[in-house]
Amino acid sequence: MSTFLRTFDGFWRRSADEYKHAVHNYRISVDTNVLLELYRFTPKARDELLSVLYLLKDRLWVTHQVASEYYARRISAVKDHLGLYKTTPAALEAHERKALHEVNTFAKRCSLSSEERRNLADPISKAFAAVRAEIQKHRETFDLSLETVVNSDPILDRLGEIFDGRTGSGFEEEEASELVTEFQRRAAEGLPPGYMDAAKSENAHGDFFIWEQLIRDCKDESNSVLFITNDAKEDWVRKESDLIVGARPELVSEFRQRCGADFMVTQLGRFLQIAKRELGAAVSESTVTEAENTSPRIIPGDVHRYEIPEGQYIEMVRTLREYVEMTPAEVARQSLARQRRHWRIVDDVERIMNTMTKNIKLSGNDVILHIPLGDWQLAHSMVQDKRKRQFDRQDGEVPGAPHEVSQAWLHLSALEDEIRHLRKRRTKILTLEEAEGGSAPVDLAELDRHIHALEKKLDRAIDSMRNQHEANQGELL
Repeated sequence: MSTFLRTFDGFWRRSADEYKHAVHNYRISVDTNVLLELYRFTPKARDELLSVLYLLKDRLWVTHQVASEYYARRISAVKDHLGLYKTTPAALEAHERKALHEVNTFAKRCSLSSEERRNLADPISKAFAAVRAEIQKHRETFDLSLETVVNSDPILDRLGEIFDGRTGSGFEEEEASELVTEFQRRAAEGLPPGYMDAAKSENAHGDFFIWEQLIRDCKDESNSVLFITNDAKEDWVRKESDLIVGARPELVSEFRQRCGADFMVTQLGRFLQIAKRELGAAVSESTVTEAENTSPRIIPGDVHRYEIPEGQYIEMVRTLREYVEMTPAEVARQSLARQRRHWRIVDDVERIMNTMTKNIKLSGNDVILHIPLGDWQLAHSMVQDKRKRQFDRQDGEVPGAPHEVSQAWLHLSALEDEIRHLRKRRTKILTLEEAEGGSAPVDLAELDRHIHALEKKLDRAIDSMRNQHEANQGELL
C-alpha cells in the first residue's frame, strides 16, 4: 500500500496481499470463541478446522487467558448446543399451535366446513413436521454428548496436542490486580479492547487480559500477530456500513508502539478461506458457511441474559399451553388452585417481557434459557390476546374470572411470600438464641403478632377469592 494511502487511511484497511503475507509469516493466535465453535460445528467442519490449526501449529499461539476461558466454558458450549435440539422443536411447536389457532378462528368465523378447515391446517402441520424431522436428522449426526465431553473430551485432547508448548503464561496475582485497575481506567475512557464488556458481572476484563498477554508474549521477539476471532464488537474491529474491515486503529497503533510489530484481525470464516487458498488446506464451502454463521449469543458470558431455573421454565411452558388452549368458560370452572397457578405463570411471563423490553442490551438474538426473545414475545402476545377475549366477553361467550382476579392472585402470593420470609427469620433467631444461650435480639412476641395478623389477612383474601370463584361458576349454570 502506498505511503499516500497509509497517510489518509491510517493503514487500517488491509489488502488481500497483506492477509496473504500474514497467514504465511505472522504468529497466528486464536480467540476463545474460535475454540468453542469446535463444540458446535458438525463433525466434518470440526475436523477441517482442527486440521487447519494443526497445519499452522508451528506459528500458532494461544494466550493463557484464552486457554483458561476455553477450559471453563467448553462444557457449557456443548450443553448449549445440545439444548438447541430440544428448544428449537419446542419453539416450532408453539408457532405451529399459534398458526393453527388462527386458522381455526378464521374457519369458525367464516363458517368453513371441516374439509375446508383441514385444507388450510394440514399444509401448516406438514411443513412444521418436515422442519422438525430435519432438525432430528442434524441431531443424529452430531457426535458429541455432555457425558463424552465431561469424561473424555476428544476436542480437548486434540487441542492439547496442537498447542503443546504454544501457550502463554498467566499473570501473577499482584500484576493481575494492577491490570484490572488499568482496564477500568481504559474502559472509562473508551479505549479498546474490552470497554464494551465493562458492565459484565464476571470476567469483564477478559478481552483486555487477552490483549495484554498478546503484547507480552510477542514483544520480546517483535512477532507480528494475526488474531482470529468471531468477536464483532467495535472495541476489537473497525466497521464500515456494518462490515468488518479490520482491527481497531488504536489497537494497531498500540501494538506497533509497544512491540514494534504489526497486528491484524480477521474473522474465522475469512481465515479459513485464506488458509484454503494460500496453504492448500482441505476446507469445504460448508465449513466456511458454518464458520460465517456462528452466533455469539450462545457463548456464556458474552451476552446479556434473563435466566430462570429450568424447572420453572418447564412449568411455565406447560401451564401457558394449558391456559392458552382453554376457553373462558373452562378457565372459570377450574379450581382455585389451578386458576391461581395460571395467573402466577401469566404474571411471570409479563414480568420477563417487561424486564427484557426495558433492557436496551437485549435484542432479538439474546436468549432466555436459549429460547429466542421472539418466542417469548409470541407467548406474551398469545396471553394478551387470551386475556382480551376473556375479559371483553365478546361473541356471547360465558365470562371467565373478572379482570381483578390477576391482581388478587398476586396479592395472595405476596402475602404468602412475606409470611414465609418472617417464619424463616423467626427460626433463625431461635437457632441463634439457642446457640449463644442468650436472649433473642428481636422481640419474638411482636414478630409473632405480625405473622398472625398477616395470616388472618391471607385467610380473608382466600375467602374473598373463594366467594368470587363460586359466583363465577354460578354464572355458568
